[in-house]
Amino acid sequence: MNEKTEKRFLKASNFEGYLEEVTCPICSPPPDPIKIYETTDGIGIWECPDCSILYASPRFDEPSLHKIYDNEFFFDKSKFDNWTIDKWKNSGGRDYIVPHLKVNLVKQFINDQSRVLDVGCSTGEFCLAANMNGLNCEGIDVSKMLSDIARDVLKLPIHHKKLEDFYPETPYKAVVIWDVLEHLYDPIETLKACNRILEPGGYLFAQVPNLAGLSNRFKSIKCRSGIKDNNYGHFGFPWHLFSFNKRSLSKMMKTVDFQPLHFESWSHLYKDGHSGVCNNLMISTIKKYCLSDYIIIVAQKIK
Repeated sequence: MNEKTEKRFLKASNFEGYLEEVTCPICSPPPDPIKIYETTDGIGIWECPDCSILYASPRFDEPSLHKIYDNEFFFDKSKFDNWTIDKWKNSGGRDYIVPHLKVNLVKQFINDQSRVLDVGCSTGEFCLAANMNGLNCEGIDVSKMLSDIARDVLKLPIHHKKLEDFYPETPYKAVVIWDVLEHLYDPIETLKACNRILEPGGYLFAQVPNLAGLSNRFKSIKCRSGIKDNNYGHFGFPWHLFSFNKRSLSKMMKTVDFQPLHFESWSHLYKDGHSGVCNNLMISTIKKYCLSDYIIIVAQKIK
């Protein structure tokens, strides 16, 4: 019997594919996990007792995962109809603010004209903001739909391929992998590839879902207790496969020869550009103690 026909087929929202069982991607050998929740579709949300990562199992196999990111339901391309840089600048929305916040973070660690690769660059707004602010940034993405927009509409230097198959002639000073690791079939292999393309002492900047975020904790408690059953939808399955905290992120980075340097998280007030005395106090508290639903790590390649 063909291997694929032996796997269970699942249609989840507008996506569909074949499921496979997995274990903790960080720990070797993986310990027996703790089941946190099981969805009505039979998808388990598991916690590794050693590193504390949350992961979905079973989850879509690799071919099924790749199809998600070229599915028209995954991304609304109409936002780029008649797109211009001026419209982007004048929008004042997160699509403009967040890429510039990322640039500001990256430039705290590297100098102007440094080579940067945005891994999982999507439609390229960070690459554009980086190049407008003194960095030398390229992008790479496995989605043809998204990389075509970045290349054809935003006119950016984009590579349409898997990072594991990418061998640049010159190493990069920094890799940005933002809202990507939680989507990946094998985040460890991708992080190894990030390490490979960085120069000695190069930096990695990543953002991932934060299982320790206040809102995530609250939603998990309500769901597991039966107070409000959202079928653990806040985890983000099928496109989100993992959720992290400082402990799991640190162990994952050290596993692939990165040294964690810094953690922070950004509130919706910060990402929406809201300021003021009260707002700034909340922004700084959330940033320092990593209280939002996403956590940022800065790590350095071990020389």
